Amino acid sequence: TFMTPNYNLPFTIELLDATTDKTLGNFELSIFQIIQRNADNFIKSSDKKPSYNEKMNWFELRDPKTDQIIGLLRAQFIFKENPRVLFWNSDITEIPNRTLDDLTIDTLKQYIDRAQSLASWLSAWISLYKYVMNWENPFCTGSIFLLFLYTMIFGSS
Repeated sequence: TFMTPNYNLPFTIELLDATTDKTLGNFELSIFQIIQRNADNFIKSSDKKPSYNEKMNWFELRDPKTDQIIGLLRAQFIFKENPRVLFWNSDITEIPNRTLDDLTIDTLKQYIDRAQSLASWLSAWISLYKYVMNWENPFCTGSIFLLFLYTMIFGSS
């Protein structure tokens, strides 16, 4: 567990050799990138429950001196926000602007995948709304209406 002052601040994770205590490679990551990767993985696996290995991501290990890719590391990072610190923290800090991603083919492909998943999610909700409002299943629509009526009568008092 470690703390970062804001979502966009990158932190460096280093892979050390246990015998020599030398850095084999490292990669930079920010909380924003962790959240975005987890969301992308969730969207890709929304039709089935992902296994532990599917939740893990590949990261490029870079040589600290030459910044060349020297290997891959498979790891899982999970973001847990502390709402107490978020809402009741007396130390107010200014958050710097997030650096924009380079527009590469992979980045453009990710943006298109995200837009397609959002469009499919919206179309699923619209078709469900039409299904209920057109009384295609009277029992389902009636049940939803009774639930709505119950919450309006007893929820407002």
